[in-house]
Formats: sequence, C-alpha cells, structure tokens
Amino acid sequence: MHKTLYILTSLLLASVALCSCSKVQDLDGEHTVIISGIVSETASNTPLEGVMITFNAIDKDIVSISTSQNVYTDSNGRYRIESDGFNNPMTCTLDVTHPGFSSTRKTILVNWSGPSYDEKKNIFFVNDCNFHLER
Repeated sequence: MHKTLYILTSLLLASVALCSCSKVQDLDGEHTVIISGIVSETASNTPLEGVMITFNAIDKDIVSISTSQNVYTDSNGRYRIESDGFNNPMTCTLDVTHPGFSSTRKTILVNWSGPSYDEKKNIFFVNDCNFHLER
C-alpha cells in the first residue's frame, strides 16, 4: 500500500513539473519592452546627463528594423525606454553615444519568457541595463 501511494505521488509530482516546464507561451496580443538603467563615466562612476541611447528592435520574422527611438539620460544618468507592439521574440540593440566619450552597444534577446517577463501585463522588463563610458 505504501509503495503504491509513493509511486502515485511521484507520478503526480512529475506530471506537475512536466506541465510547468513545458508551458507554451501565448503570443496573442501585443507585448511591451521596458528597458532602464544608468549611464556613468567609467573612471569616476559619475552619472552622465544628456547621453543619447538609440533603441532598435528587430522582429525575428522581419529582417529590417521594426522600431527605432532615441532617449536621453536625465541629470542622474538614468534612462527608460518603453516600446509597444511586438508579437514575436526579437533582438534589441542599444547604442549609447555622448560627445567626448567612446560609444558602446548592447544586444538583448527578448523571448517573452523567464523571470523578466510579466505574463499578466505582457511586459518584458530589462532593469539595471547600465553603461560605463570612457573618455
């Protein structure tokens, strides 16, 4: 009896684990990407104001750029990018430029899953996407 109960409990737990791991992401509707961070100078770690961050999003099913926008850092070096209307996994690039500093780029894969994805709101968050620029 105990052996049968143990086997049934094990099978139940295994099926629950399998269902939760094999969840298929529902991509109906539009998704939003929110990226935020701070831009600072490498040597002094001083936040930089007025740095331009160019956001480009490339839909995996479309070869060309799906959307592009520029944002600028505030007096604390902070920036926030919010872009809507995506239906597929995509690649985002952030190009960071500021006069007198070297430019840099980061690439982010947005796949509508994982701890950075809020299923209820259809939002993919990338927090603490920080940059350190050198003179």
